[in-house]
Amino acid sequence: MQIERILKNDISALIARSNEGKTMVLNNIIKSIKEQNFKGDVWVFGFKPELTEKLKVKTFKSLLELEEIKNSFILIDEIGLLFNLDQRKNKELI
Repeated sequence: MQIERILKNDISALIARSNEGKTMVLNNIIKSIKEQNFKGDVWVFGFKPELTEKLKVKTFKSLLELEEIKNSFILIDEIGLLFNLDQRKNKELI
């Protein structure tokens, strides 16, 4: 995987249908980041707790927490859970 290309961008996206391996790819990105000695924290959203423990990454659970994260690599799995636009309160936060 060419992690250098990902790290050059401020924002990257991985889009696919359900059960097409997005989480596995994100898992491999995290491993590559750690191998590259990334100088920052790795934060994730939407990962299962056992996976975050195994990968030794930090987790956030809301948009408010996301706003506080600085100088870090952030991976969001299940973005629809973070940006639930069906709730008026979330629309105001975004």
